[in-house]
Amino acid sequence: MNSIRTFAAIEVKPEKQMVLLWDRLKAILPRESATWVNPGTTHITLLFLGETPINQIGRIGNILREMLTSFPAFNLTIKGIGTFGTPNPKVIWLGADYSKELMELKRLVDEALNPMGYSDRDKPYTPHLTLGRIKRLNNPNLLINELEANRNTIVQTAAIGKLTLYESTLTPRGAIYTPIEIVTLHPTPPHHGY
Repeated sequence: MNSIRTFAAIEVKPEKQMVLLWDRLKAILPRESATWVNPGTTHITLLFLGETPINQIGRIGNILREMLTSFPAFNLTIKGIGTFGTPNPKVIWLGADYSKELMELKRLVDEALNPMGYSDRDKPYTPHLTLGRIKRLNNPNLLINELEANRNTIVQTAAIGKLTLYESTLTPRGAIYTPIEIVTLHPTPPHHGY
């Protein structure tokens, strides 16, 4: 049976402050020390499905649309910088607020896809936006100082208006993410001051 690696995520478009922070990190971790994510594909994963039969993709998209038909678009605060991996960090990321909207969206995605056998309920959920994967650290203190200086920095407020099911293709240069199903969230009416 033909299958592809997939995950459900929300897209975050980098704005000026994120780009500046990212550029500083790239200066600390040059090309030979890290593999950087394509800024056009930055996202926060809600659920990693893994190997997914191609003939289930359309059904997954329909189930998510049905579950999220009235879920409102929302704003999400991107803040703080961190790493995964100890003692040697392997992934560098930006954090996201555990907002009630984000956590409810995560819960609904889990509820929608759990009956199909897709679940990560045995793992703690840490919403984050991966910036890069570290191959080696020539000067760990430079990175540690940057992490400490930005541990609680608010980087940007992201407008979240859709959920995307991505295909993840692994290549020697890093993963390539291709949108295959897009679920538009319910637009929130503008607030008018009177």
